[in-house]
Amino acid sequence: MKKALSSIDINVLIESWQFLCDSKLEQISRHSKQEVILKIRSKEHGTHRLLINLDGWIYLTNSKGFQSKSGNFIDILKKTIKGGRVNSISQINCDRLISIIISNNNQEFNLIIELFRKGNLILCKDKEIISILRKEKLNDRLLDKGAIYTYPQHPFNFLDSDTASSTEKLKSSHRKLISALVTDCNLGPDIAEYISSSYNPNIAISDLSDEDISSIISHAKSILSNPSKARIYSNNKYTFFATPFELKDLEVNSEFSNYNEAIEHLLSLKKEVKTEEPREDGRIFTQKKYLKKFLKQSKEMRKIAKSISDNVLFIQNLIDDFNNEKENKEILDYNNTRSEFRTSIDDLSFKIIPTKSPEANASLYFKNAKSLEAKAAKAEKLILTQSKTKKKISKVKSSISKNQEWFEKFRWFITSEGEIAVAGKDARSNDLIVKKYLKKNDYFSHADIHGAPSVVVKHITSEMSEKSLEECGSFSLSFSKAWASKVSGGHAYSVIADKVSKTPNTGEFLARGSFALRGRRKWFKNLPVLLAIGKISYLDSEKIMIGPVSSLATHSKNYSVIRPGFGSSAAFSQLLSKHLNCTQEEIQSLLPFGTLDVVESVGFSIDNSLLNSDE
Repeated sequence: MKKALSSIDINVLIESWQFLCDSKLEQISRHSKQEVILKIRSKEHGTHRLLINLDGWIYLTNSKGFQSKSGNFIDILKKTIKGGRVNSISQINCDRLISIIISNNNQEFNLIIELFRKGNLILCKDKEIISILRKEKLNDRLLDKGAIYTYPQHPFNFLDSDTASSTEKLKSSHRKLISALVTDCNLGPDIAEYISSSYNPNIAISDLSDEDISSIISHAKSILSNPSKARIYSNNKYTFFATPFELKDLEVNSEFSNYNEAIEHLLSLKKEVKTEEPREDGRIFTQKKYLKKFLKQSKEMRKIAKSISDNVLFIQNLIDDFNNEKENKEILDYNNTRSEFRTSIDDLSFKIIPTKSPEANASLYFKNAKSLEAKAAKAEKLILTQSKTKKKISKVKSSISKNQEWFEKFRWFITSEGEIAVAGKDARSNDLIVKKYLKKNDYFSHADIHGAPSVVVKHITSEMSEKSLEECGSFSLSFSKAWASKVSGGHAYSVIADKVSKTPNTGEFLARGSFALRGRRKWFKNLPVLLAIGKISYLDSEKIMIGPVSSLATHSKNYSVIRPGFGSSAAFSQLLSKHLNCTQEEIQSLLPFGTLDVVESVGFSIDNSLLNSDE
């Protein structure tokens, strides 16, 4: 999965944002620790939101309802540049560095966005830093209030360099091919990986012929000279990256009208398909860090001790000269009390205590090495003990929840057309699925009954089918109060994502889990209160799914159809678990609240008369 935007990506984005110049900076908000949103309004082009994610992303978004967090830096930005005019947006030195010039109250300010390292936002006036998100002291520059902002050393500008300069840059690299294209030529990892795949990506540049190098540069120039439709490419089910350039022979996952939309969609995919890796325990991580540190220091101590032992006469002469206050250029420095001095042998610098013999000094270093090795052994023992404990805990957890997907935290099903539909279990999760997972081109469905769950259906296929929307409406209805009330049918509706808002109409109040819907709704009348539950295969993993009958009929060979009735859900869960080879709890946790009857079963048989209700 693409980790961040490259300087090439940013160059394409900056060109597409030039229509924002001469627009008003209407609002500034901080969505999270790493995200800042600039709301920019243009008379000709309307309102746009520039989302700055300091993990390495920046793009225009149409999403609304971002939660604003206050802070000293944001407050200063609001006082200084809010309401100002955007004069220019530019990329600095073909780097992951963006400059937005804003004029306000007859003064001109420079908002600088750094999208490398941890990311940073700096507000300058006449090159002086007047506010900064993160103070940093680096080797070549100081980033702090009152300091003069200096740009970092700029990388190679492949876009503006001619073929000869680019060829010479690659030829002079001492790296492997893919590293040279990323680091020396500044192409970004996606383009570099694509170009180097025709060769051995790990071949040294020195092993390539002049013809090969010329061919590589020509290939890169031809790709970058012709930005095309923004696309998301996929190498496999979980590897996606977005680029505004055409990369032939790669599978196109989806196409977009502009690169901003592609980036936003990529980030939503990143959240959804990301398989969570077990997080390393903090104690184990700390002990591993100390283990590495102790072993490194111990090795150094032994090296110094050996060096002193091998050069006893040299060290003794230094001690004698130091004690007699004779000048010796091999004595590099000493402390104020003259209790120790520093010297070096073969680029190895170390301290000597002049009141002790060379042998005694060597012995001290050997002793320190042994002490560090004992600490390392203790740290290693703690790591082993904690790892064994964690494995036992993880085994217990894995028997409860195995290969869980992101959507299994909610009510969910796969529509007969293949879309993922998720629904809230309560007001809090209704809020969450809409705020976090309802994206552009997705749909929102809801039954026309108070207390029904909100359903978000993810837009995956080329067109959202009416069948999928009808299934989502039926799903919302079946998990509403209609089930417990033994209602046989009802109505539901769907709207596209941009018609859903958490902002109430004037004079109204929206409770938690509620939303304001604006625009025309697509209604589905007289939907049945009916569900099916069975076993499906999803991404080579078997799962128990409950959903509309048509959905189970498409994805499962073994399922039961149920409706509101008078049978015990506990008895049904016990019987069904034997046919689906799962636990009774897994079935029970998926069922709607209330009693039920079995309409039919496919692939096995369940006698409805066995469901004598005691609920």
